[in-house]
Amino acid sequence: MKDLYDIEEDELGIKDDIMNWYPVFGFDNGDAFCVDSRNGKIVFYEHEVYDAGKNLHGLVLAQSLDELFSKWWSINFANVYYWNEIVDANGIDLNSELAKRYLQ
Repeated sequence: MKDLYDIEEDELGIKDDIMNWYPVFGFDNGDAFCVDSRNGKIVFYEHEVYDAGKNLHGLVLAQSLDELFSKWWSINFANVYYWNEIVDANGIDLNSELAKRYLQ
């Protein structure tokens, strides 16, 4: 982490996030699902946060690891490009229009 980001400067305000996030699942592009050790929630680590700034960084995908796998399994472990279109404030929303496409 220290090699990728100057935590002393922390221009993006993400040091506390990424110092407490532990990867659970990584995608080929560098994105990852991480467990936040501060609250147990599963959050989205967006690999482009260093280049493009905060976009989907920190998006809550699930309230727990069990919930993540249960809901993600329900949508066939889809690699969703815009995760913000399939989640609500509590995580993956199986009633969202995008989720319904994966459920069919």
